[in-house]
Amino acid sequence: MRELLTEQDVELLNIYAEYNMKVQPTAEATHYNRRTIYRILESIRRRVGYDPQEFRGLFMILQTLEKEGARGR
Repeated sequence: MRELLTEQDVELLNIYAEYNMKVQPTAEATHYNRRTIYRILESIRRRVGYDPQEFRGLFMILQTLEKEGARGR
């Protein structure tokens, strides 16, 4: 899965998880617009097959990245 995500994607997912999957605090922490966060999350969903906007999807993505040693936090 690591090859499907950029470093920025991984960092965004970590921040998104840290802020309990809330877009507004994630946007403030990353200095992105809320709509940009939604676009990035949708792009990640299309690339990896799990929806990071759902708890199960985010968990599966982060768990896989951790197993691959790419989570970074």
